[in-house]
Amino acid sequence: MNADEFNARYPVGTPVLAYPSVRPEHPVAVAFQKRVSEGRTFGTTDPCKRLVTRTRTPAWTLGHGEPVVSVDGYAGGIVLEHVDVISEEQFEKPRAEETAAAVAALGALPMPVGDQPQPLTDARLAEITARVEAATPGPWRTDGWEIYQGGEGEAPDLMKWIGETCRVDDYDGSRNDADFIAHAREDVPALLAEVQRLKAELAGARERALHEAADWFDRAADAEPDEGYRARVMRGAANDIRRLVAAPNKAAAS
Repeated sequence: MNADEFNARYPVGTPVLAYPSVRPEHPVAVAFQKRVSEGRTFGTTDPCKRLVTRTRTPAWTLGHGEPVVSVDGYAGGIVLEHVDVISEEQFEKPRAEETAAAVAALGALPMPVGDQPQPLTDARLAEITARVEAATPGPWRTDGWEIYQGGEGEAPDLMKWIGETCRVDDYDGSRNDADFIAHAREDVPALLAEVQRLKAELAGARERALHEAADWFDRAADAEPDEGYRARVMRGAANDIRRLVAAPNKAAAS
């Protein structure tokens, strides 16, 4: 397959298995695997390095006629004969296997512990929102220890009684707890709304920044005297950045 045929079939960002050196069926790769299975060494590096990756530039033809393409995670071009197009499912499985192998060998990345702030995931926010929506509608008020449904100035109504706080060891603490609980009925929804507003604002700022970066690389490529290696690398970077914009949108749509 030549470069034009490859580009007509496969857009930039296509998932592939790429072999920068030799393919698995090459005699050198076969010999290496045989010696490994027999417990014998054959150098320190597998000559058949496999990349589970995506194309990051269109394919092009080198001066001596060999068609090549650039992929994520590798500098320079890889000959098309060493590039196998795969499906998205085939792309995800070996990536997950490689991650699991790395964790087994090196250990998991350190996670925040103790009193370090934890991120509010969408799942955690959904759980909080569900609790808010299931609770007795607000507003709530307190007369000191007992909590009722109703606004300030309304007389306590036992039919609208929510609960009470009672700390025998701390008289003022009980009043403070009741005040906190009563106000939480409106404070929590307000905080949830502010979190969603800030998340949307952050997502918009991120998307604008990525678009600006991609446009910068496109302009830099346009300024090159020809569509040589430098221009292709810049356009590949622009395409990589635009995929970062599309990825969160794709996840949200699914």
